[in-house]
Amino acid sequence: MSDAKQGLQRNISLFAAICIMTGCVVGASVFIVPGELSASTGPTAWLSYLIGAILISFSCFMFAQVGAILP
Repeated sequence: MSDAKQGLQRNISLFAAICIMTGCVVGASVFIVPGELSASTGPTAWLSYLIGAILISFSCFMFAQVGAILP
């Protein structure tokens, strides 16, 4: 037996973190939200997606800034 520590390494790259975050957001909402949204708002559902995209872009910008400061 060797003295090397076995197990998973606890590091993650910025790209991997962005992919995980995007996958969680898209995976959780892509199948459920459009049907409920269309039923409640009708043909203006695209406006809700536009507002959401604008709001989430601020969050993505914040994550990019933190990733640049703390590599």
